[in-house]
Amino acid sequence: MITSLITLPKMIHIFDMKQFFSKKIGKYLAVVVLFAWPAAAADLAGLGPSGDDGLDGNTHCVNLTAVIAGLERTDESWLRDYLDLGRIEINSQEDIERLRTKILTTDIFSSADVRLEMLSENSCRVSISISEKWTRIPVIRGVYGGGTPLLIAGGYETNAFGRLLALGGEVRRYGNRPPGGFLFFKSPRAWQGRGLWGGELWLDRRRRSFYEDSGAMYGFADSESLTAKFQFLYPVMQFASAGSLQAGLQFQASRESPSSFSAQDKPGNKQLVAPRGLHLNKNAGYGGMLGGIIAVDGLGVQGLNMQGLKGRALWGRSRSPDEAGTFSETEWFGYWLLPSDVNMAAHLLLGSTTDHTLGGLYYLGGFDSIRGLPDGIHFGNKIAYANFEARIIAARFKYAHIQPAVFMDTGSAWIHGDSPAGGRETSVGGGVRISIPQVFRLILRVDYGVSLGTTKSRGISVGLNQFFQPYKLFF
Repeated sequence: MITSLITLPKMIHIFDMKQFFSKKIGKYLAVVVLFAWPAAAADLAGLGPSGDDGLDGNTHCVNLTAVIAGLERTDESWLRDYLDLGRIEINSQEDIERLRTKILTTDIFSSADVRLEMLSENSCRVSISISEKWTRIPVIRGVYGGGTPLLIAGGYETNAFGRLLALGGEVRRYGNRPPGGFLFFKSPRAWQGRGLWGGELWLDRRRRSFYEDSGAMYGFADSESLTAKFQFLYPVMQFASAGSLQAGLQFQASRESPSSFSAQDKPGNKQLVAPRGLHLNKNAGYGGMLGGIIAVDGLGVQGLNMQGLKGRALWGRSRSPDEAGTFSETEWFGYWLLPSDVNMAAHLLLGSTTDHTLGGLYYLGGFDSIRGLPDGIHFGNKIAYANFEARIIAARFKYAHIQPAVFMDTGSAWIHGDSPAGGRETSVGGGVRISIPQVFRLILRVDYGVSLGTTKSRGISVGLNQFFQPYKLFF
């Protein structure tokens, strides 16, 4: 499995690409979003479409017997507790579909068939037939072009002990820097799927590239830190569609080494010192972060398709060896499933910090914000960006599901006091995702993005999983 970003030669005239994408894709996205919002409102109100449930209006199944088949690696007692089978009531086909969606949202099952049989007026039997995914995944990938090359090797177990516990780690190497990496553990759907807790241990030996407005690299900064992180989100309220309101904390403690900047050795390079707005750690020392979190999780997953909303607000204080700061951040994911397997997807991130150190700043472009641009083309202590995608499953084969997509990414990163327009970028493009349904979140993605901003770059992004997806190590 290889992840790469390859900046292509300028074979396509920028003006033509701008005209094509702005007119064609822009209109298409606007039309689809227009129809997506009513579907989203219906989902939040619990009014999603329902079929012929075969149950009359007098059905009231309060005495439920559940029979589960197909489990090999998953602990049945854990699954029964996660589904709350001892307390739920089933009165309609919508309740059956909600139960099926909750099973598939774990993402460790490739299919789930739920059938209801009435035994008496108030008693019923639910038969659940499940197919499990392969959840032990080796990882070998690389990131090339558009920044410092990154090599990654590692592995994950996403259903440890049969209880949906994720364990794993990676070894990472940036360019010719010494290898680093991380270990992690996480319970992504704790408290019957309404919360989470987890931790990470990082040895981060990072090289971050810096660029001129034209996209040419003028230098790079190196840093090293050992960081322990922990996060938990506890459910405080449940709402429609089995979603929840969560509250919790995020904490990290780190040991940081001095950081350094090196100018690119090339003729005409005028940027010989660290760029304005970047503070390098002059001394080794300890740092940390403590923040409060409010989160909403009303997301349902069915293979490549998703439905619902997920978001969080995070705020708190941070400390590096040389300075202290505050931060606030909010991030939201929205998905609307339309007829004919059309899935609209949107992502928004807004962030602000007073920390100007290498690890505290935000970076725009490349592999996690704006496609078609070098990674870190702009940076700052403030950021705002959004991603929009229209996806459609074009074919379903036994061992592969094919999903083409068109997208638009837009955003800016800037230093406090500067204009956001100086770091603003927009890109548009299209791509395809190939999912292996028998393996946990094994999605091969290829995207081609064209910048419509000042950088005038374009590139192919080849990666694992969707470009933006709501299930990260944290959150």
